Amino acid sequence: MKKVIISLAVVLASFGGYWLWRNKERLETEAHQRGVSDRLKGKAMQVKGAVTSNPKDKLKGDFLAGRGEFQDWLVAVKCDAKNKLNEINSCGVVNSR
Repeated sequence: MKKVIISLAVVLASFGGYWLWRNKERLETEAHQRGVSDRLKGKAMQVKGAVTSNPKDKLKGDFLAGRGEFQDWLVAVKCDAKNKLNEINSCGVVNSR
């Protein structure tokens, strides 16, 4: 019984990894969109907090805007790293500019 459960877990993990590999670009695009939407929501909350003089809304807006900017930064770093890796793999050396 233990072998069956372990085998089933390995098969399910394999399918999950394959699914992630196949949908990698779509998932990266969605992550970027979430960053943009968080940033826009944050800016709107900041304006609402400033207009209504509500410090909680302003702080929540600051947090959301910062989270969106951080997500965009992570996507940019990941893309830069992927491009550098592709340069190394195609040429054998990093092209300095």
